[in-house]
Amino acid sequence: MSAPGAFDELTGTRKFDRQRSLALYHVTMFSRKLQRTAWIALALLIVLQCKEEPKLKARINRTKGSVEIVSGTTKKAAAVGDLLLPGDRLVTGSDSSVDLLFPGGSVLRLQQSSDLTLEELGAKSQMKLDKGDLLLGVSKLKASESMQITTPTVVAAVRGTSFSISTIKNAIAVLTGKVQVEKDGQSVVAESMKEVRTDEDKLQSAKLSKENADQLREILEIEGVQNLDDFEEMQKNWAGFALENNLDYLPAAKQELPSREVREK
Repeated sequence: MSAPGAFDELTGTRKFDRQRSLALYHVTMFSRKLQRTAWIALALLIVLQCKEEPKLKARINRTKGSVEIVSGTTKKAAAVGDLLLPGDRLVTGSDSSVDLLFPGGSVLRLQQSSDLTLEELGAKSQMKLDKGDLLLGVSKLKASESMQITTPTVVAAVRGTSFSISTIKNAIAVLTGKVQVEKDGQSVVAESMKEVRTDEDKLQSAKLSKENADQLREILEIEGVQNLDDFEEMQKNWAGFALENNLDYLPAAKQELPSREVREK
């Protein structure tokens, strides 16, 4: 048997050199396979990380008059059944309004001459009311959930409550639950059948006025509000205020409506 470094006359090479080259070839191929595997794993990881969760949507339950949906640079007339995504805007004309149903069961009515942006939907819902009047019936939220409405002057944070917020009347009025109002470093909590004037230098909770109470009455008419757990409390609070102030409106009886939450597939 020839020594490992012996000269091979047939191939013109030394056996030791050929064995070393063969070993180097196998190491190189194995290294390339590892690199390909690593790149494939990295690509899969990127795909999984970039994959978006199903986006929550709000559904239009009712429209009256001129209501426009603005999505980026696209505008269209709103219709019952339309679905809205985070970032969409609703703009209402004079003598117009629109009702929304949110994931989780909360409901909303945007009244005439208003402009609302749905910034976030879901566990951390955020909306921006640039102008106009907004009525909300908010379902009871979990500890990890929140809803926040921003106007040009204040920020309103809510949990399970029903209330109105107006940039025209410069007021927030509460039918049930509590609303925390913040402005310029100040913070005040408005409870049931109370209101906060948002145009005053000092925020404070005050007795509900008849002017703002009329908007609270309209919350009872929002499409789907009857499904909220505190609907009976809404009726009771409004009925008590109506009797105390000699108003002729009594709330309607509760009706069960089907849930219409929608998720993107």
